[in-house]
Amino acid sequence: MQICIGLKALHENNIIHGDLALDNILIDKNNKIKLVNYIIPKLIEILNNDERSELLKTHYFSKEIKEDSEYNKKVDIYSLGCLIYELFTLNEYNEKDKKIINKDIYNSKYQELIDLLLKKDFHERPNIGEIINIIKLIPDKLEQNENKNYILAEININEEDVNKDIRIINSFEECKRKGNITVFKKHHNEYKNEKEIKSCKIKINNNFIDLNYFYKFKEKGKYTIEYIFSNNITKTNFMFYLCTSLTNINLSNFNTQNVTNMSYMFHGCASLQNVNFENCNTQNVTDMSQMFFLCTSLTNLNLSNFNTKNVTDMSYMFDGCESLQNINLLNFDTQNVTDMGWMFSGCEKLKDLNLSNFNTKKVTNMTSMFEQCISLTNLNLLNFSTQNDTEMSLMFEECKLLNEKNIITHDKNILEEFKFNI
Repeated sequence: MQICIGLKALHENNIIHGDLALDNILIDKNNKIKLVNYIIPKLIEILNNDERSELLKTHYFSKEIKEDSEYNKKVDIYSLGCLIYELFTLNEYNEKDKKIINKDIYNSKYQELIDLLLKKDFHERPNIGEIINIIKLIPDKLEQNENKNYILAEININEEDVNKDIRIINSFEECKRKGNITVFKKHHNEYKNEKEIKSCKIKINNNFIDLNYFYKFKEKGKYTIEYIFSNNITKTNFMFYLCTSLTNINLSNFNTQNVTNMSYMFHGCASLQNVNFENCNTQNVTDMSQMFFLCTSLTNLNLSNFNTKNVTDMSYMFDGCESLQNINLLNFDTQNVTDMGWMFSGCEKLKDLNLSNFNTKKVTNMTSMFEQCISLTNLNLLNFSTQNDTEMSLMFEECKLLNEKNIITHDKNILEEFKFNI
């Protein structure tokens, strides 16, 4: 819109820019657009043939300029069409392809606008005032379809991976590593349907690419990858299994209302530091075993208000999270859990753990539950019951800083097992 307003000011003063291109658009420190390098097209006439031919090679010039015919302000309108196309696609415009890539993601009115501005007959192109009025009526972006969900991930690319063809997603059956590239592949059978696979989309650093294409990273550095999936997923187990380069995952508003299994979901994500679960619906999940197993870089984890009332298996859930310092389990419902074996085993930096509201009346296995929690100094197990537990061996092994005074509990079995381990 700022580009259009600048162009309108020129045209109202009977100035034809003549070279409206990305190179001639500047942005100041206040994010204000500046149009520079006005060229009066008449100047083209005084160039020699070689100079003129070289100058007119640019794709921003309209037919009338290239053919040395009569021209007017509409040459700038054609250039504006090329420029808008380039902003949407990050590709130079060519006459063979006027279509915006993934135009279903953008409002189709932008495609109609581009087609209008790029008319070969300048009489059919609108003036700048009309263009501004058209843009005002186009929403910034389409409202997202309720059947779409976004997963945001992040990877690092090193020098040896630059300019190699990397297939970002190839199938939904496994997840593996290629050199320093993490190749994300989904592990849920629901996507065997070809239409569902093709309906998925992917963005790299906010630019949409075709799901089935190889992608060539042009320079080393950090890249954000965003997946868009339909909301009928029933399993997210193994979703990021062994994605060892992943550092951040954003699952906010990820529609998981039909998901029943989250086991192994982040298993082995050794670089994972942050996971955002905001508004992630887990009400139907029954299995969270090994969910964060060996997430060795994870330091803080907020699972407050996670709906876990139907979960039966939490074994190994945080096992091996050796950097985990804080974990928020407020309103974490464990009423149906039967297995908590190795749940916090190997959480070497965990100092304070409040499990006072954990409902453990159905738990039968607490084997090695806090094994090797060598920094654990305060453990609140108030209302924590072991009445049905048949296996508690090694529950507190290597909890060297923990003592009877620092364990809050009314369950004698817990204290006896603690003494036995120590």
